[in-house]
Amino acid sequence: MSRQAPSIPSEEQKSKITRRAVDFRFRDIDMFGHLNNVVYLELFDVGKAEFLMQFTDGKFSPKEVNMVIVHIEADYYAQTFPDEQLDVITALVGIGERSLKFEQWVVNRHNDEIKCHGKTILAHIDLVTGQSTPIPPDLTAKCQKLLL
Repeated sequence: MSRQAPSIPSEEQKSKITRRAVDFRFRDIDMFGHLNNVVYLELFDVGKAEFLMQFTDGKFSPKEVNMVIVHIEADYYAQTFPDEQLDVITALVGIGERSLKFEQWVVNRHNDEIKCHGKTILAHIDLVTGQSTPIPPDLTAKCQKLLL
C-alpha cells in the first residue's frame, strides 16, 4: 500500500510560497545510487532561507530574524536519482506566540513528483540569553500576510 503525499500549494497560493531550484552534489548520492535521505533536510534549509530572504526584503540576518529550528520531520515518497532536477517549495503554515511553522516539499522540477515532504518549527530566541521569546509584533504582522 502506497502513501499519498500531501499536495503542493495550488496556483492561487503561489504568491505566499517560495519555489527555488536546488542542486545536489556528487557526495549527496548514496551507495544505492540515489539522493541520501539526510540531504533533503539540507534542501529544506535552502528553502527556508529563500523564504526568509524574500520575507525580510533581502535582509535575512540574525538581527532581522532570530530563529532556530526546534522541530523538524520528513516523510519520503520517491527516490531521487542524479539525472533529476529538483525544486524546494516552502510555505508558512502556522504562527504561534514564539514560533513559526513551515511546510516544505522537494519535488521534481519537471513533473512536480513529490520526493519528500517536511514540517519545521522555528522558535524566536533572544540572541544573548538563547531563550525563547515572543515574536515581535511587526514580524508577526509580516508573517500574517504570508500565512498559507
